[in-house]
Amino acid sequence: MVATGMVEETGQVIEVGEDYLKVSSQPKSACNGCDAQSGCGQGLLNRWGARSIVLRLSLDGRDPADFKPQDRVLVGVPEDALLRSVILLYATPLFTMIGGVLVGHWLFGGDLGVALLALAGLGAGALIARKSVQLITSYSSVTPVLLGKLEPA
Repeated sequence: MVATGMVEETGQVIEVGEDYLKVSSQPKSACNGCDAQSGCGQGLLNRWGARSIVLRLSLDGRDPADFKPQDRVLVGVPEDALLRSVILLYATPLFTMIGGVLVGHWLFGGDLGVALLALAGLGAGALIARKSVQLITSYSSVTPVLLGKLEPA
């Protein structure tokens, strides 16, 4: 099943409930196959931070008997909602840091004051972004949806 305007990912069913599935998904990286992996910062971050994500997906009227643990499923997130969330997540800390730089320059004029307020702005922006993402994920427009069951390979 291919839905237009959706970012799709495969996952593995780990639990089947009456009206939901718990699905585990391993995040993919653009980097995992080059020869420079041992000296690459992206490869190192992938090894340290690679962990699975567990989602609880509504069955939306599908029969739970059609699914069992270890089944592979296709999960989708609306593309526009994902892009808005990513922009919010990255832009908010950036703009609050720039605001901190401007206020620091206006108040202190020196490098130390500018640097401290830039860090404070970055931290405040990160907290604002985190809270905003928590609020946004409660809306159904950004909730991952079950697109279908994949046939065994």
